[in-house]
Amino acid sequence: MKSHVHAAFRIISLVILSLILHLLLGWGWTILAGVAAGLWFSRSGWMIGGLAVGAEWLLVVAYDYLVDARAVGVMTETLGSIMGNLPGWAVVGFTLLIGLVLGVLGGAVGSQIRKLLHSERRQVLSLRS
Repeated sequence: MKSHVHAAFRIISLVILSLILHLLLGWGWTILAGVAAGLWFSRSGWMIGGLAVGAEWLLVVAYDYLVDARAVGVMTETLGSIMGNLPGWAVVGFTLLIGLVLGVLGGAVGSQIRKLLHSERRQVLSLRS
C-alpha cells in the first residue's frame, strides 16, 4: 500500500512539473518531465512519462475550454479547416497526442539514462575490487 501511495505522489509531482515547465518555458520543455519519469521509474518510465505529460496537456486543454469554450471551439475548427477539413475534436486529439508522445519519448530517454548511470556505477565498483 505504501509503495502505491509513493508512486501516486511521484506521478502527481511529474504532472505538476510538466505544468510548470509548460507555463514557464513552453510546451516543448514538457519532455523534461518525461525524462524525470524515466529517471524515477526504472521499468515503466516511458509509460509513466506519457501518462504524466499527457495528463498535464489534458488539464491545459480542459482549462482552456473552461475559460472560453467558444474561442477554443472557433480556434480548433479553424485549425481543422487548415489541416484538411478535420473536425475540431480531431485537432484536440492531435494536441493531446503530441503531449503523450513527448512524455513517452522523454520517459524512454530518462529510463536509458538511468540504466546507463547504473551500469557505469557497477563498472566502477567492479574495477575497484
